[in-house]
Amino acid sequence: SYFPDYLTIIKRPMDLRTLGENLESGLYSDRGEFYSDAQLIFDNAVLFNKGRSDSSWVVGLAKKMAKAFKREREKAETRELGAAISEDISVINKSKYSAALAETAKPEKKKKIKLKL
Repeated sequence: SYFPDYLTIIKRPMDLRTLGENLESGLYSDRGEFYSDAQLIFDNAVLFNKGRSDSSWVVGLAKKMAKAFKREREKAETRELGAAISEDISVINKSKYSAALAETAKPEKKKKIKLKL
């Protein structure tokens, strides 16, 4: 009601409350969907408020928040990738260890030696 032109400018509204509700209800099937909706909040704020002299501060704040969000997302993805790599290395090492252990557990074949007298 405060901004009657909002829905003519913003085609897909999103806000923090809805984002949280979607997250709590399990609506997001993966992190990408969550990240997309979170980014949409900042994009909508910039789109709606750009060019409005009375809300230029909103644009600046939305851009700062989007930048901080991107940085935190990248950190999370790096941690996730690092954990996945560590897990893969652990599996490989266990596999190598198991193979080496199995090899050492095999009984040695004794060679028959003929002695000449």
